[in-house]
Amino acid sequence: MSQDLKPLKKILQELPSRSMIVRKSDGQIAWFNKEAGLMLKKSFPGSHDNLDIKMVFNRSPEDLLARSGGYNQHGDTPYQIKAIDYDSRYFIVIAEDLSNQGNLKVRLRCLEEIINNISDGVIMSSPEGRLVLYNRAQEKMENLNAAGILGKHMWDVYGYHDPDISEHRRVFETQKPIINSYRAHAVKNGTPRYVSYSTYPLLLDGKPVGVYSVSKNETTLKSLLQETIELKSKLYEQEHGAVSAAEKNNGTRYDFSDIKTVSHDMKQVIKEAQDISWLDSSVLIVGETGTGKELFAQSIHNHSTSRDHPFLAINCAAIPENLLESTLFGTTKGAFTGAADRIGLIGQAGRGTLFLDEITAMPLTLQVKLLRVIEDKYVRRVGGNTATPVNCRFISATNEDPLKALERGCFRQDLFYRISASYICIPPLRNRPSDVGYLISYFLKMYGEYYKKNVKNISQQLLNAMLTYSWPGNIRELEHMIEAMVTRAAPNQKELDHECLNSYAKSSLPLSSFEDIPATEHSPNNISLTELLRSIEKQQITEALIENKGNVSRAAKSLGIIRQSLIYRMKKLNIVLEQIL
Repeated sequence: MSQDLKPLKKILQELPSRSMIVRKSDGQIAWFNKEAGLMLKKSFPGSHDNLDIKMVFNRSPEDLLARSGGYNQHGDTPYQIKAIDYDSRYFIVIAEDLSNQGNLKVRLRCLEEIINNISDGVIMSSPEGRLVLYNRAQEKMENLNAAGILGKHMWDVYGYHDPDISEHRRVFETQKPIINSYRAHAVKNGTPRYVSYSTYPLLLDGKPVGVYSVSKNETTLKSLLQETIELKSKLYEQEHGAVSAAEKNNGTRYDFSDIKTVSHDMKQVIKEAQDISWLDSSVLIVGETGTGKELFAQSIHNHSTSRDHPFLAINCAAIPENLLESTLFGTTKGAFTGAADRIGLIGQAGRGTLFLDEITAMPLTLQVKLLRVIEDKYVRRVGGNTATPVNCRFISATNEDPLKALERGCFRQDLFYRISASYICIPPLRNRPSDVGYLISYFLKMYGEYYKKNVKNISQQLLNAMLTYSWPGNIRELEHMIEAMVTRAAPNQKELDHECLNSYAKSSLPLSSFEDIPATEHSPNNISLTELLRSIEKQQITEALIENKGNVSRAAKSLGIIRQSLIYRMKKLNIVLEQIL
């Protein structure tokens, strides 16, 4: 026998399964391990030098290779037969005894069935780079036959014949996974078969023993996404007679009037946003999660001259890179498998606004393409040769400091300068304590009416906890907390307390604030939200008057109200200029 089979024989000898090496030319068994020898000895006593595989399992070599994984009877013992194509001269037959399976083998068999029947493609390679697992879903994706490629080197299966190019070899050597890649490894009849996949090292006791990939066919997902975008864009085609977002469907729900605040700093931010709304420049909105970045983006759009045109939004972190590119720029028929002539979001936005949320999560390669589109005012579809003029306005948003993103290298400096011609920074809720009480009242009233509950107030202990909490989820977290408490309140309950909180909220809010506070003349056990808001309003007006040195007109302007309204509120709240200046 050839010298190059020695390493293979050494491996098969250690297997608990019955393993044989069979010649392709005549089907004769060229070698077998100890376990296979015991099986053969029972039925074929004497010499096994000229034993044919068909005599053992009543199946030809061609049939074994074509239908690997089937079941056969040898004597009274059922076997599962696996045939692995090794090279041009030999193939391997592995027979698993099914009559005496332990729990481990049962579990392995179940896993094999599951892997073969899931919709995701799964492939696995050995330490030597040979393909040892290739399920049915992967066969459909790449239009390859598992029987013809199992046992072969990955680089030979996919036709690049250079182990150094193999991603499986690179993952095996570095033990670093490749996440969310998109490539066409297989080509069938000149057509590349693109799949989205992730590749991981397979470790046993900290040492690599193989590599596996999980693949998804995204052709269907692409089509559904594009159809959704097209249906959404059709909703925007309507008469231009409407004057507000509520009266016409331009893709928005909010205007500046929907931004609820009593904070002086927040009102300044709103004023800045209103001032830049009329410009055509790109806008970058920076704010933590839950501060209302898209609410600002929609308000800017509805306050601009483009309010009658579409507002389209996309989260750059929620869509894989390959889908994000075709979604933004559009596709040309034939650019990839399943691709059709479709306009991208940039083209669909027309003279409207395209909102790019979590811009720093966009892959750097797409950041370069986006920069070119913004600078040149032309967009070219994926796979296309012609460029189309771009008329939309770009509003971007990020929930992290863009300077930190620049330092981490995930955000291009040239793109940052290009999209931040106008810059809006939304302060977090923890820096706006006056808004906490105001928003508690607002959401309490809103959800009380919505859920038909009679709640009017919150307890002093709960208020203390909410006023001292840092609110990492900002307004979104506050709103959800109030809504959850209202739903948990009893039908006739008028005051919310910490017993209405769910387990997560109880663990988040400062527990010390729930301790009993002795009732005194100046410290009641509960406080009316009306009184709380009255106190907050008085504080805000007093601060505005002090900052403007008693000038009522300027103070009213900074508060965003008219002078007559401020005078009325000063009388109502008993604010006397001489006493505060």
